[in-house]
Amino acid sequence: MALKSAQMAGLQVNQQTLAGAHKWLKSVAKGQKGGLFAYRPDSGPSPTMTSVGVLATQYLGAQRNDPRVVEGMNFFMATMPNPKARNCYYWYYATQVMHNLPGPEWDRWNREMRRILIESQVKEGCATGSWDPKVPTADPHGEAGGRVMVTAIATLTLEVYYRYLPLYQLEPTEAAGTKTASAN
Repeated sequence: MALKSAQMAGLQVNQQTLAGAHKWLKSVAKGQKGGLFAYRPDSGPSPTMTSVGVLATQYLGAQRNDPRVVEGMNFFMATMPNPKARNCYYWYYATQVMHNLPGPEWDRWNREMRRILIESQVKEGCATGSWDPKVPTADPHGEAGGRVMVTAIATLTLEVYYRYLPLYQLEPTEAAGTKTASAN
């Protein structure tokens, strides 16, 4: 994220650093198209690492229709947010990926993510407005980060579209009034 932000700000980014990031992502890429990601080269893919890996792939220049991005998006659509399988890190990074892919998939993801986060927000008592790391189900990162971390990530997830511009700009096509995505 820092490297992409630097590039977008017009700062010079060391090409060897970007080449190293590409090399690392390739070493942990899994799946038929390389769009699922693991924490280590010798481990299997996970939702959290797939969300981080696809986002990094996007930041490193993968186009919207890149097979890795498409495979990752299809994985996210098959692994939609579910209050019975909470994972704040997965949800946060997958939400950023999906925000970069405007269209019906983003709309579906965003509606479900928003619904779950709003419904699970504490509504009474001194913790009003926060998210409990154990309710409705335990978040796998809740033990380490507690209420403050889970609340911070839930809040950041809800505001992704206020904080980040989509990587792929929407431009009018030659067909009257329709829009398609293209790389910026």
